[in-house]
Amino acid sequence: MTDTTPPAVPPRSGLRIALIVSLGLNLVILGTLGGLALRHELRPPLPPVRNLAFGPFTEALSPEDRTALQHAFVEQAKGLRAQRAEMRSDLQALLAALRTPVYDPQVFADVMVRQKARTDTWLGLGQRLLMERIAAMTPAERAAFADRLEQSMERHARRDAAREKAAEPAAGTAGN
Repeated sequence: MTDTTPPAVPPRSGLRIALIVSLGLNLVILGTLGGLALRHELRPPLPPVRNLAFGPFTEALSPEDRTALQHAFVEQAKGLRAQRAEMRSDLQALLAALRTPVYDPQVFADVMVRQKARTDTWLGLGQRLLMERIAAMTPAERAAFADRLEQSMERHARRDAAREKAAEPAAGTAGN
């Protein structure tokens, strides 16, 4: 008599498939992490200045000029981290003052004065660095900067006009 039952599938084949899938996932994860690490090495993160916000002026700078300006700002901003800590402390004091049952407007005013002084210092530094950067440009670079500045100002004007139009009440609804 011959046995016609099919041979049993070895129990290791399911384990083998699971190991192959696991290895594949591990390689994907390692590749992703390696890519991120390599990217970080090739392009180090920007300094702790989020954005030098000079509106259309910042937009008109070339990416290289913008990055150089950010690096110069970080190098020359004395006590930037300490000032940020002071800002956080001031905001905590402001929150506490706003939550007290008896509001003291002088506490609010004092915090605003300190914040304005810090902002004025940072703005002055940023403006000086921007002026130095533009003064160091060649005539062709300045002309290109002027073209980009003009385009940026036109974009801002169109955006502002669109916002104003969107804020207008719908025709025919006023006075009804």
